[in-house]
Amino acid sequence: MRLLLLLCYYIFVSISEASDKLVKIATLHDYEPFCFSKEFGVEIIPPGKDSKYLKGYSWEIVRQSYHKMGYTIELNILPWPRALEFVKEGKVNLLFPAGKNSARQKIFHYSKEYVNEAKFLIYTLKNKSINWKGVKSLKGMNIAVKKDYNYGELFNNADYFNKISVNNISQGFKMLFANRVDGFAGYEKNWDYIISKEGNASNFKKYPYFGATYEYVVGNINDSLVIRLINVFDQGKRHIDFSGVTLKTQKEWFQNVDYM
Repeated sequence: MRLLLLLCYYIFVSISEASDKLVKIATLHDYEPFCFSKEFGVEIIPPGKDSKYLKGYSWEIVRQSYHKMGYTIELNILPWPRALEFVKEGKVNLLFPAGKNSARQKIFHYSKEYVNEAKFLIYTLKNKSINWKGVKSLKGMNIAVKKDYNYGELFNNADYFNKISVNNISQGFKMLFANRVDGFAGYEKNWDYIISKEGNASNFKKYPYFGATYEYVVGNINDSLVIRLINVFDQGKRHIDFSGVTLKTQKEWFQNVDYM
């Protein structure tokens, strides 16, 4: 009887520990090369395993950080607006990668360690030119923007040019090539990655950065579990930085890309 009780105890402890080391994370599907997938869905990914569907630099950073700390990940791949709602409603603990702006900082707790960096800039056709003096240079123009993306407070609040939403990066460049917009506001690494992969980088040129943001792991600002899980990410991220895993991952994803 005592042996049976001990066995039940150890099973209970094992289940509790496994539950304690589970983090539910949401991300988007169309943010190449940071995180991208051809399918939506939910996966359970224990330490040492990888997603069957999601790829990308930012996913590698988040996955390896939590796995380093012994955590299993419940990965939810969703359209970005739904991913935002999932984390706001508590259906998942965390969301990545998210940049900072004043609206988000009212509702989200942010990791101290960042996942990736996004630098904001404008693309035009090669044979067109903007007398670039910052965002104010766009006055009266039609500028394509990726739907639901953050471009920083200055750009987001500007009302002296037209913002034309597009569903994906390739669509924005097609509109630009067809002269349907004057420019396309983008994130440099992502936008360069796509046009390099599609072989049409020579058709476009880009202008100096008008802003930048680091992107983080975030969760509900009022949830104590979220704060604990984000602290776990921060610890794991520092571990992979120190061990050289982060640098190795950067080289794997970016050193062979033919940027403009």
